[in-house]
Amino acid sequence: MGKNHVFRFTHPEQARLEREQRERSSTSPSHQETECTANTGLQGEPEDWTYAQRELLEKQGIDIKLEMEKRLQDMEIQYRREKEEADLLLEQQRLVRLTDLLLEQQRLVRLTG
Repeated sequence: MGKNHVFRFTHPEQARLEREQRERSSTSPSHQETECTANTGLQGEPEDWTYAQRELLEKQGIDIKLEMEKRLQDMEIQYRREKEEADLLLEQQRLVRLTDLLLEQQRLVRLTG
């Protein structure tokens, strides 16, 4: 199904308790402000959505931090490998140009000498 649809069953008793808690907290003067900030997670996503995604990944045995660290290590290894290849290619090109320069210098010496 991808990451677009998450179905989660909430027991009616749990829903009733959550509703009662919200109603109790709605009596506070800054209720609208706290509700707005409490229901959003990182980057403006609803907290329930973020929580549901984490819960799903945990049940599937996927640790987000571990996966991110592994990907970061893989990217670092790939970066080092590509840098070494680029450095080697640059050194080869430098040697070719140096050889060409030396050959041209020898040719000029023969012509003038």
